[in-house]
Amino acid sequence: MVASSVTQSGIRRVTSWQLVGAQLRHFRQLAGLTQAALAEQAGVGEDTIASIRAGATGAPVGPDRSAR
Repeated sequence: MVASSVTQSGIRRVTSWQLVGAQLRHFRQLAGLTQAALAEQAGVGEDTIASIRAGATGAPVGPDRSAR
């Protein structure tokens, strides 16, 4: 489910980040991966995957340097 806001005219607005998050969840589940497994394969932290999934803007998407 993608979070959205409803305008006065009743039109639902969804941000690009929310769509990316929903697609990430869909394809992650389709591949049978947990957020932790996806984060490991992508070389990022679980918090990064969670931020993207939540539709947070400005989510860090570079390699997780703390894991090295």
